[in-house]
Amino acid sequence: MILTWVLSLILLCSALIKQLESLTTQSLIELKTMMDTQEQFFSAEKAVVECEHDLAQRANGDVSDSNCIYRDMGNHVWRISSKQKPGVEVHVYVDPQTDTAQRLNWRQTFE
Repeated sequence: MILTWVLSLILLCSALIKQLESLTTQSLIELKTMMDTQEQFFSAEKAVVECEHDLAQRANGDVSDSNCIYRDMGNHVWRISSKQKPGVEVHVYVDPQTDTAQRLNWRQTFE
């Protein structure tokens, strides 16, 4: 009887250790995924910021190596979307007198 009880405790402990290993592995995968996604998001945001600054050159027709997709929304408002995933999309107002861009809003785009 005692032997059966000891064996059941050993099996219970081994199952607990297996569950802890599985949870640790899942936590590490989650952390790595979050870090990679955050890095990609920062990269997309940086590309959009660069495209905002280059919007004046867009009016002159010089956007050959752009990391963004530009769309004229009318009334000096532009939609700038990053080509990278996850995507970042911003609406920018360009002052026609000073050629300065002012961000109106932004959002993260999902597929």
